[in-house]
Amino acid sequence: MRQVYPEAMVKRLLEGDWDIEMEGNYLIPYKDIRDAINRDLPAEGDKVAGLDIARYGSDETVFILRQGKKVLHIESWAQQDTVYSAGRTARLLRVHKPVVTYVDSIGVGAGVFDPLKNEGFSVVEINVGEKALDSEQYFNRRAEYYNLLAKRFQDGEIDIPDDGRLASHLAGIKYKYRDTKLLIESKEIMRKHGGKSPDYADALMLAFIDSKVGIKRRKTPVWRW
Repeated sequence: MRQVYPEAMVKRLLEGDWDIEMEGNYLIPYKDIRDAINRDLPAEGDKVAGLDIARYGSDETVFILRQGKKVLHIESWAQQDTVYSAGRTARLLRVHKPVVTYVDSIGVGAGVFDPLKNEGFSVVEINVGEKALDSEQYFNRRAEYYNLLAKRFQDGEIDIPDDGRLASHLAGIKYKYRDTKLLIESKEIMRKHGGKSPDYADALMLAFIDSKVGIKRRKTPVWRW
């Protein structure tokens, strides 16, 4: 972590020095992340999952399951093809039984989404590069969904486990404005500046997408995995 993230971030996440301030426009304040880790909310309501698919060798595919406001399970893997990822995700869905799973379908993500959809799992493909639902305020859906996630942290409406990878990825999300619209720094820009792809943060963002995006639920699947 010391080789990838700014020193201020390291002091906060590894040394617990939450008084250190970070330079730059970071979307989710460290205090909000710490509070979400220390929070204990009940696991109530439907189970929902988010799946961020790895695109490059150093990236990870991350599955995050929540029930209501509480994150219940985080699982990740790396350097596997889409056949493996589809099969492993199918097994996770059989075990945890979320009512819906939001899947990042950009690029190789389609190679995981399509088999799950064809097997009848309740999955919704998400292209965060698409036009935002509120296109006057947000540059794209990535910005819109991340702002919804940040508001949950701000309002105390999220409970996350003490996972250093998730915390560091959340802490590294930066924003700016383009033509008065909120824009989240892309994974490509983060890598260019020496950072890591925020796979854990993206999976959490997907898991907490508002249901008004539109869910087409399917019948109980007949699994072949």
